[in-house]
Amino acid sequence: MLNNVRIKQTTKEIVLSINIQASNQEIFEELQEKLPKLKEFYQNSNVPIRVTGKLFTESERKVIEKMIMDEINVDVKFDEPSDLLGLHAIKKTFEAETEISETKYVYHSIRSGTKEEYVGSIVICGDVHSGAEIVAGGNIIVLGTLRGVVHSRSKWQ
Repeated sequence: MLNNVRIKQTTKEIVLSINIQASNQEIFEELQEKLPKLKEFYQNSNVPIRVTGKLFTESERKVIEKMIMDEINVDVKFDEPSDLLGLHAIKKTFEAETEISETKYVYHSIRSGTKEEYVGSIVICGDVHSGAEIVAGGNIIVLGTLRGVVHSRSKWQ
């Protein structure tokens, strides 16, 4: 099937839209077939190519970039997960390694003049009133109204 790689032209770049469900082998084979035709278009042009759609590992990016550079000597850019929208980008973002911290749960509102501190993350199930302060080494989640001051990712001595 030759619909896994679609080529579009904008005023600033050539966009290669990759089908996110296609296997790498299908993508590579289709690129080998379509790049010589794209080379004909690039006779006197140096417009960059942007690869979008499917997210690739660094080694896969290098293979695709080499395939393009062997045919056409232009800049090749790949979309980052933050550039994409949709379930695929969300899934890729959540699969990234993140630091895990202990979490403290507070099941009441934090009143004015009160300071709540914790080395890890804090979840407040209540309001943080004006004049209250929350300090955490990790994340801070307030399931209520936040009117006080919060400091997340604080350095602990």
